Amino acid sequence: MVVTAHAKGKTDEALALVPSARAAVLRAGDPLELRVELLYRQATVHDYGPHPADGLVLLQEARRLLEQAGAAAPTSPLAGRLADVLAEIGIFNMKAERLDDAVAAAHESIQMWRAVFGGDNVDEAYGWTTISVAQQRAGKREESLAAIREAVRLRASRLGDSVALALSLVAEGGILDESGRWDESVKVYDRALRMSRATMAPDDVNLTHGLIDRGVALYHLKRYDEALRDYNEAIALLEKTGGYPINLAIAYYNRGDLAARRD
Repeated sequence: MVVTAHAKGKTDEALALVPSARAAVLRAGDPLELRVELLYRQATVHDYGPHPADGLVLLQEARRLLEQAGAAAPTSPLAGRLADVLAEIGIFNMKAERLDDAVAAAHESIQMWRAVFGGDNVDEAYGWTTISVAQQRAGKREESLAAIREAVRLRASRLGDSVALALSLVAEGGILDESGRWDESVKVYDRALRMSRATMAPDDVNLTHGLIDRGVALYHLKRYDEALRDYNEAIALLEKTGGYPINLAIAYYNRGDLAARRD
């Protein structure tokens, strides 16, 4: 279901598969693990559709079933799954602008992962990223920056150079931008883009996040030629792939604004 919804953008078709999936779970004896898995996957499909709040209801039901089965105990074989569900609850709350709830659920997921796998495990980075975004939206920049730097630290130590680390660095740069710390953000973007080019496929549109954001920082530093190069590269990649229409619009606007201010 998730593949259908994400890759093809057909959430209705994906959700139409739920009754068949539920019937299959029943035929298998309705084990808790499969019931929770179906709820989790169904919720993820809703995340791509017009009613993400429906997904939160499903995740809360998955949490209830897991906790009822003793998954809150670190020794439970279901404890790791509970941590995953808590992390998703945090993400759904963050997208719904229920920021305090998002931070609380993310912290719960981090504590659960630590209880199950020990400290400094890479899964914690998902929780710290949610906390960072929620705090950023709440206007708490220092808390947001501290959280994303924890995600960066974990991914750097556990994954090394990777797409996940590169995207976390872009997020760190964005928070620095909001604080007007342009020199610092450019250094972070430089690192992120070097890593992105080394770890992403050549046409990966995720590269454009760092390009556009670095262009903004370079613009504020009056490094206009460098900013223009970043915008041009992002536009060329987005036009070639047809990805992220919003990013394409932003890059066009930024390039136009740059040209107007230089004239």
